Amino acid sequence: MSGKSVRIKDIALKAGVSTGTVDRVIHNRGKVAEDVREKVLKIIEEMQYEPNLIARALGANKQYSLGALMPDPSADSYWLEPRAGVEQAEKALRHYGVSVTRYMFDPYSIASFQECADAMLAGGHEGVVISPVFYKESLPYFEALQRAGIPFVIFNSQISEYTPLSYIGSDLYTSGLLAGKLFHYGVPGPCTLLVAHIDEQAANASHLGKKEKGFRNYFAQHHLEEQYTVVAAELDRSNKSAFVAQLDALIEDHPRLGGFS
Repeated sequence: MSGKSVRIKDIALKAGVSTGTVDRVIHNRGKVAEDVREKVLKIIEEMQYEPNLIARALGANKQYSLGALMPDPSADSYWLEPRAGVEQAEKALRHYGVSVTRYMFDPYSIASFQECADAMLAGGHEGVVISPVFYKESLPYFEALQRAGIPFVIFNSQISEYTPLSYIGSDLYTSGLLAGKLFHYGVPGPCTLLVAHIDEQAANASHLGKKEKGFRNYFAQHHLEEQYTVVAAELDRSNKSAFVAQLDALIEDHPRLGGFS
């Protein structure tokens, strides 16, 4: 029997005692004969009982405040679905006393990120979810969360210097390897492949660096450097004419350009 399906009633039935006795053993309160305690504990271990934390939270009528620091979809539509996911999770957990405060920052503004991150730290949350778009600026906030003992989850961009409760997202390095493999299969060499970082500074975006490293390493691992030359460029779309000029210059400088990544 799996731990998730075991009830206190099941343990009491097998031990031949009341559910109240099992409850006192689990919570180590009240008087229970030592031989009965040992018997109940043994059955608990055998049946792999795990307490229902949600039911316990309902019984305690405790409120839990979570913070979600993430880019504003109005600035980048990519974040529409992540925001919808946070809203769906909050709706599902609302009955268990969970509330979520969203701190939406401009993904192209470090100042906006820092302002929202400061507000999140001051929010008094029991836990937070963070998308660390700006690598260097994120590190002090992870340090502050660890000092305060506030658990955090990272999503979309992994930061290896800290150990969150979990990371939600793709394996960025493997994503780059796969992209390289697809280009190898679909674009005949010899040619040049451009890794284009659009509207983002690769040096301060760890997710971009890991993807690019995987992309480059695919060709290195398969000894394809002579057939495929990989170049990287940062492109800024804020000025349309300058953006077009950048593209024209890249195409002129690399006449054997076979694809963009």
